[in-house]
Amino acid sequence: MVGAAIGSEEWYLGAQQVRRSEIEMGSDDDEGAVTQRVGITAARLAISRLGSGKSSPNALLQRACEISARALNVDRVGVWLFDREQQTLRCRVQHGDKPGETLVAAAAPKYFAEIRQARFLVTHDATHDERTRELAEYLTGHGITAMLDAPVYREGKVVGIVCHERIGGGRDFADAERHFAATVADLVAYFLELEERLTAQRAAYELELELSEARRMETLSEFATGVAHDVGNLLTVISTGLQLSKPPPDIAAMLQDAVARGSDLLQALVKFTRKGHGAPELLTGESLQLRLDRACGAIAHPWRVTFDVADGVEVYAEPIQFEQVVANLVGNARDAMPNGGPVVVRVLRGDGGAKLEVIDCGRGIAEADLRRLFTPFFTTKAPGAGTGLGLSTVQFIAQRHGGRVDVSSALNDGTTVRVFWPQPGA
Repeated sequence: MVGAAIGSEEWYLGAQQVRRSEIEMGSDDDEGAVTQRVGITAARLAISRLGSGKSSPNALLQRACEISARALNVDRVGVWLFDREQQTLRCRVQHGDKPGETLVAAAAPKYFAEIRQARFLVTHDATHDERTRELAEYLTGHGITAMLDAPVYREGKVVGIVCHERIGGGRDFADAERHFAATVADLVAYFLELEERLTAQRAAYELELELSEARRMETLSEFATGVAHDVGNLLTVISTGLQLSKPPPDIAAMLQDAVARGSDLLQALVKFTRKGHGAPELLTGESLQLRLDRACGAIAHPWRVTFDVADGVEVYAEPIQFEQVVANLVGNARDAMPNGGPVVVRVLRGDGGAKLEVIDCGRGIAEADLRRLFTPFFTTKAPGAGTGLGLSTVQFIAQRHGGRVDVSSALNDGTTVRVFWPQPGA
């Protein structure tokens, strides 16, 4: 990608320079024809230089429409794209109005047939032309009288059109203008291909990040398994020594507290490395509600759990690990509201599977901490109040099921954690 989007002043100066060159060469065209050809040449150059910098695909298409409208002296220029079945055309960007309108093939079969097979469609009286009068409601609604449409081709197939529209009076479009419109459509096809390529690259990069994270978590799990075994042995030795040596009461209390905290950390490590007790299965109806009830059984007054489970929703998960995810998230929600409050647990359909949401109205999470939430042993709780493995465990389990975890939160505005569970084969 080279060049930069040309501003109106640079575009005008370029047109004047080309015009002077043609006049000096002794062109036989009259001044009006020369001016038109110069304008089209400069516009073609301006559009060809788009696509540089950090402009979004929509911004590139919008700029192309603006340049084309000025070059052909029309009021509206829009980029319309087919859906996958090619039964509707939807306006993606529009110069001269808002985008988003949709045309349906069933309501305008002649028009759709024409743009699928013609290099460009030209009509100086769109409301009466047999190819476009099926669009009467759209045309009269915008006051459109003349049209120059150029199909956008990709791999030999029409994927959309660039539509040039005149308001308030008919007009013809010269051959140079028609071919310019076709050139604009070709450049739009290039921008769409560029967008698709960048989207694919971004998706591949994100997938690589997910795989790297999954490999990192798997390695950490194996390491934690070994650490848990060794820590368990050390705690046993310390506990036995306390019973036999009978140290002073204050020292004994301190050591017993340390053993208790070590035991809590050990249990967290065991849960973190747990691979489940069976294969994933579809949890639905009563079986799903049973798992939710069991996971939330430790929540009591002044906290209360409210369930919102969509009818017929199915969660494809290993049951014990599903309970572990819910229990961790509900426990975090409870801890975020030290004075009590409601915890909402929702299970909905979403993203081709199921979506678990746990919502609280607690103290929330600072933006700087959101980026570290899934780091093992990181916690926003008071010292000694948490191990920092809860959300890491949730993410680990979700990834093993092919899902993901999202967190949205703000200080003093509560937290929502979403866990996406894909269906088999999704």
